[in-house]
Amino acid sequence: MENELNPNIISLEHPSVKKVMETARELLKTDDNFQIDILFKLMKKRNILSDKDFFSAIVSLIDNKIFTEATKFSKFDLLMNKNRVRIYRVIKNNPGLHFTTIKEKSMPGEDNDSWIEFIWHLSLLMEYEFISKIEVENLTIFIPADISELSGIAYYYLRNKIKHKIIKFLINYGPILVQQIPSKLLESKEIVFDHMKSLYEANIIQVKYNDSGDNFAVINPTIKQNLTKILKQLE
Repeated sequence: MENELNPNIISLEHPSVKKVMETARELLKTDDNFQIDILFKLMKKRNILSDKDFFSAIVSLIDNKIFTEATKFSKFDLLMNKNRVRIYRVIKNNPGLHFTTIKEKSMPGEDNDSWIEFIWHLSLLMEYEFISKIEVENLTIFIPADISELSGIAYYYLRNKIKHKIIKFLINYGPILVQQIPSKLLESKEIVFDHMKSLYEANIIQVKYNDSGDNFAVINPTIKQNLTKILKQLE
């Protein structure tokens, strides 16, 4: 079940995992109870792996029970808790989800204690900058700390059927006259323009004017490439 939440978790054969294990074995020659924060500092000093690659390797080693609850962490001690790992995986693999959806996917259950524990884990993950939160349309959504706020909002909007259609259409065919978009999408003007307003306010789409005063909708060029990647991930 855990791997269903994170189908892309790296294997023990991954080069990053092997490098972590090689350095861990070196430490174990002098200290049978090495600490992961010492391992992290040593690998960082030697410039062996990026922080992100080190973290990915640690998650794999936890998932495969190579590192256990007995292993001491500093920042990384958070990921020794199974529920926190599940929560982080859900957010990492599904940026832009509302917290209730994250709860359903990571810690099913409606009892009060379950919710208290879930909120506590979320707060720790935010405090140690594994994740961050964004307010969108009066909702709180969560994203991994290594992606931009605008990308997180894009993930959220692309899960909406109409916004998804608008963004995909503009990526493929924009710039296009704003008035033509509803008919091209086979949707009502009221619905399309309402969704376009949200996308415009989020700076995902922009409106350009020609010399005649006609307004054209276009994807924000600074995020078009990233939006295309996100679309492929979600489809």
